[in-house]
Amino acid sequence: MTKAHHIAFVALLTGDTLLLRRLYPEWDMQTRLPAFARHGMLLWYCTQHGLFYQPL
Repeated sequence: MTKAHHIAFVALLTGDTLLLRRLYPEWDMQTRLPAFARHGMLLWYCTQHGLFYQPL
C-alpha cells in the first residue's frame, strides 16, 4: 500500500454493533475479525477507488 493508494479503514456491521479498524499505508493490509462476525456487512474504503462492501 502506498500513501496515495491504500485501504483507509475496514468496518464490520452486525445488528447493533460497529467494529471499525483504521489501517495505515505503512502496515500490511491485514486485520482479524472476531468470532461473532458470521453475519453482517463488511465495508472497506480505498483512498483511490472509494467504498466497497461484502455481505457476510
